[in-house]
Amino acid sequence: MGPYKPQLWLWVALFGLGGILPIQAQDVRFSQLFSSGAYTNPALTGVDGTLRLSLHYRHQWPSLDVEFLTGNFLMEGQLPEVNSSFGLRLLNDWSSGASYQALGIGGMYAYQLSLGEEHFFRTGVEMALETRNLDYFRFDFGDQFNEEGRQSIFTQEQFLASPLRFFNLSYGIFWQYHNFWLSASARNITRPRQTFSETSTAPDRLPIFYSWGIGARFYLSRIRDDWQLLPSFFSTRRGSQTFYQAGVQIRYKGWTGGMAFGLDTPGSSSGTLSSKWQGMTGIQQGPWKFSYSYEINLSQENFDLGNVHEFALIFYPFVSKSNRRSPSLKEHPFPYY
Repeated sequence: MGPYKPQLWLWVALFGLGGILPIQAQDVRFSQLFSSGAYTNPALTGVDGTLRLSLHYRHQWPSLDVEFLTGNFLMEGQLPEVNSSFGLRLLNDWSSGASYQALGIGGMYAYQLSLGEEHFFRTGVEMALETRNLDYFRFDFGDQFNEEGRQSIFTQEQFLASPLRFFNLSYGIFWQYHNFWLSASARNITRPRQTFSETSTAPDRLPIFYSWGIGARFYLSRIRDDWQLLPSFFSTRRGSQTFYQAGVQIRYKGWTGGMAFGLDTPGSSSGTLSSKWQGMTGIQQGPWKFSYSYEINLSQENFDLGNVHEFALIFYPFVSKSNRRSPSLKEHPFPYY
């Protein structure tokens, strides 16, 4: 591993800067669920078996004056001697016009219990420090206006003098048996405070964010395993809001392509169903992986918001085609791309 050390620290610095520079958003639910696997479920930390650096960028609702963008950096690796994996996450999530920003740094740990050949169970936890900030002076409030228009630049609304800062906890489990897998996780276990207003009557605590998924891998040829079909089903629940997604990917050597259909159920009796369609493609070349997804809102009430672009760039510092002693990447039955 000697010749890789200088290159390793160079890429850690480069990817780390990309994760903490002002990249922006609000709904941190990635379209490419398993490209950001350790964020979706901390039990997936280090599941590749070698050091992995990944950078994700999500651009949401570009048709609005207030755009939502997200940048997420992950560094994760495995220590097979103790069946353990460790990871570091940096998240920057903000809106371009409303001056809202959320920053987070988290440490992850996962333990793998081997139950047989290609049969294992993983459990993982993430502990994170997060902060949320809002520029109140960019907003207008009802008591600043009368029938003739604006009457004052001041408001009687009371807000927190400093940004929200809190500790957050996530937990997840993952089970794989040959070509079948099952995933479940929970975020916001500490139920941190979510409102900036001191007089708000809205729920004061973030609801726990539950997610679970199930899927399989099928080989399309009995002679060669180059062509693979990976169907999956994924669901999340946060408070009274539930999201369902069913999708399928096709994998051929270093290329992956797929599509998914998602359905958001309303959080109240007065809400309406919203649906979305997502297409993705990705390619691997040596130690590099790159993927892109495009998400379309199919519901009329959300169609004018614009669509969602998401990119993922993944780098494996210790993987090289020219070095036979470098570790080979594990090929998972789930769409971990």
